[in-house]
Amino acid sequence: MFPNRSVQLCIFFNYRINPIGLVESKYSKKKRLIVDLSAPHNDKDHPSINSLIDKDSYSLSYVTVDDAIKSIQKLGKSAWMNKADIQDAFKLLPIKQSLWPFYSIKWNNNYYFFVCLPFGSPSSPKLFD
Repeated sequence: MFPNRSVQLCIFFNYRINPIGLVESKYSKKKRLIVDLSAPHNDKDHPSINSLIDKDSYSLSYVTVDDAIKSIQKLGKSAWMNKADIQDAFKLLPIKQSLWPFYSIKWNNNYYFFVCLPFGSPSSPKLFD
C-alpha cells in the first residue's frame, strides 16, 4: 500500500493521527491515498495541520489553456511544447524530521508517519512547484 520510503512505522511517544481515505483519479481510475489534514474540523483546542498553514504563502495558480494558446501564438509555428505529469510527485519531497509526528496515520492497527509530503496538504502543490 505504501511506496518504498514515503511512510514509516510510527516510533514517537507524542504524535497526531490523521484520517485517511482513497480518491479515484478522474482519468485513470487509479486510487490514491489521501490524508485528511483538515481534521479535526472546528476544534479550537486541537487545530488541524491545514489550519496552521498560511494559505497566502502557499497559494498556487495553474496555467490555463488560454495561457498556453497565447504562448503558442507568441512563439510561432516552430515552437515545441511539452506537458509532464510526475507520478507521486509530492512523495519526492521530504518533510522536515521534526514535523513527522504530525503526519501520522493508523492502518490495520499499526501507526505510520509520513516522511515525504502526502496528498492532502495545501502546501504540497506549491512546494513541489
